[in-house]
Amino acid sequence: MAAIICIAFTGVLLWGAFRFLTSGSFRKDVQAGWKKEATESPWGVAFVVVWMACILVFFWGVMIPPFGEIATPLAKLRVWQVAGIGAGLGFVLFMLVGSRLMGER
Repeated sequence: MAAIICIAFTGVLLWGAFRFLTSGSFRKDVQAGWKKEATESPWGVAFVVVWMACILVFFWGVMIPPFGEIATPLAKLRVWQVAGIGAGLGFVLFMLVGSRLMGER
């Protein structure tokens, strides 16, 4: 189930990037939304972007072993391990802090 969700998320990401690069009106709408969101909650936007990146890197690092086996200087962990730790910590932080931040809006 997690594989299907990550593949779908990757597809949505690629479709959005394609639309962003090819459609001028879509690009203006997205940029306006990003600016508004980033000015209202810059730490929240940064947190979600990093969290989603960790989830995707973890998934693709596990599914494509040559990518996931890249060593990092962090205690000799592999890329997929660092991304998995980041994804797990992101989930815990969202459950503890994010739900309160979302309620303030």
